[in-house]
Amino acid sequence: MDDILITGELCEVEDFTKKFGEKYKSRVFDEVNDFIGCELVWNSDKSKVILHQSGMIEKMDGKVKPYLDKYNIKKRNVPMTKGTSITQVKENEEEMSAGMQKLYRSCVGSLLYIVKHSRPDLSNTVRELSKVNKRGKVVDFINMLQCCKFLFSTRNLGIQIERNILNKDWKLYGYCDSDWGSDLDTRKSVTGIAIFVNGNLINWSSRGQKTVSLASSHAEYVAISEICRELLYVKHLMCFLGIDPFKPIVIYCDNAGAIFLSNNQESRLSKHLDIKCHFIRSYVENGTVKIVFVKSSDNVADGFTKSGSYEEYSRNFKYLKNVCYDNGLS
Repeated sequence: MDDILITGELCEVEDFTKKFGEKYKSRVFDEVNDFIGCELVWNSDKSKVILHQSGMIEKMDGKVKPYLDKYNIKKRNVPMTKGTSITQVKENEEEMSAGMQKLYRSCVGSLLYIVKHSRPDLSNTVRELSKVNKRGKVVDFINMLQCCKFLFSTRNLGIQIERNILNKDWKLYGYCDSDWGSDLDTRKSVTGIAIFVNGNLINWSSRGQKTVSLASSHAEYVAISEICRELLYVKHLMCFLGIDPFKPIVIYCDNAGAIFLSNNQESRLSKHLDIKCHFIRSYVENGTVKIVFVKSSDNVADGFTKSGSYEEYSRNFKYLKNVCYDNGLS
């Protein structure tokens, strides 16, 4: 067994590691620089850390480089062209060969792992690519290569996390968004969520909704329900660690109709939406959660639902930083 992180009061951590060492052969590192494939770079006073995976990205580079040259893939400033939506193979469309499909699945798997730990900006792109893991088109293979090319050119980007030095109130909040009916095969919507603690991004996702929504406000309401569950889980985790987050937990949403559904006591929706209504309203009514309107241009979850321009990418993912503390990378 390896790669175990222990957190808590210093005296308790030291007592635990001492007792653990008496029973099991182990090594204890005071500073974490690498954890399950994610590298950590600290600043001088340990008040900030950047999580990145440049080492893993280097390994991917060698695997796909021959194909980058073969298809003459150029450097780009976004992971996927704006408006791109990947669909299932149709008649008369050129499919990938067996070898290409195998490499495609391998690369998408690696991209999923990178997205999970340090690169939320690739979330929507990798979700799109994952739709044709079993059977895809040559153009999908090229889209995957273009995503990899972008990743290689930005390999030193990572998430910066700042310590709560002044012991301020722990503010837990999140942004949610949806792209209504954007899956061209099923017409299901896409949910994007981003969860922050004191300005630090700690959780994110881009995923397709399980049912078809008949209106954009319904799709946004499903997104509110999903982020509400995630936020409540994080709240319980923080309380377990002895941290009581500031109330109310704020959810930012850019759809006025969905916010109205969150507060209105009357609904004539389908069963699954009606249940979500009552779930959210109970937390809104007791003051645990507050739904707040935010302009679409300020909704950072927008980048988790659709491919955008470079300006939109820069605005939505400004919390990504270049690894530059003490290791000389830029």
